[in-house]
Amino acid sequence: MNILNAGLQPDRPKIFRRDESRTFQASFSLAKNETGEISFSWTVSDLSFQPPNTSETGELFVQNTRELNVGRRFLQVGMKLVVFELRIAGKSMAFRDFAFLRVEESALVATIAGGTAVQRSIRKPIVLDGTPSYDPEDVKASGALNFTWSCFQAQESASDFSISDGNISQKFTGLLNHVLNKTLSSSNKPDILSKVTNLTGKSLFELPSSLFKDYTEHGQVILNTTQLIINNTYYVLLTVRKDERIAHYMQTLHIRDEDMLDIEIR
Repeated sequence: MNILNAGLQPDRPKIFRRDESRTFQASFSLAKNETGEISFSWTVSDLSFQPPNTSETGELFVQNTRELNVGRRFLQVGMKLVVFELRIAGKSMAFRDFAFLRVEESALVATIAGGTAVQRSIRKPIVLDGTPSYDPEDVKASGALNFTWSCFQAQESASDFSISDGNISQKFTGLLNHVLNKTLSSSNKPDILSKVTNLTGKSLFELPSSLFKDYTEHGQVILNTTQLIINNTYYVLLTVRKDERIAHYMQTLHIRDEDMLDIEIR
């Protein structure tokens, strides 16, 4: 009997975030001559190591299913001990298998009002609003998020990399590393690079930070339009941080030399 799809050792637990869901399965086989009625159950309990201890009451208890479905935000953050127990009627002995989980905080959600691509008139103040970003773990929004803004412009005459084969120029790679202050883990870097590459397909250079001016609310900035070119396209990268967590959002910004209506879907 064993639990599938889970960490079998406490130093190699199955890791997932609270904003994710997971399904674990148990496998067992009985002797051909076994005729007793069987029952089985799952228990998930908090686990600590100094000293080793499990909570007396489980966070999750499920009976008579080979699958354990852990829904989003169902378990609290921390190490968990998972126990699958099988009993046979008439026998005092129970059969058990153990697995280990580590539940981490939900990922931050970064977003810029307006979506992934917007058109803005250079004749009006251009406000970038990152306040829809949030921390799913902070229901009351009591902890402030840290916002970092960066803006890139495409070099129309350059073709440093190709979308078709996924190659990325060394110049652009170094630039993005600088923008993110080397805080991205190796697992996050390819995702960000891929998003920007798919958006542009061109070599980019970063505009000076003086392009952004603080606006009325934390998480909002206003663009200095004197540094923008009419009928050009820019790529704004919002980086949101809190504690050790980090999230990103890219918005394509098309600058137009005509008055435009402000339209919003609520």
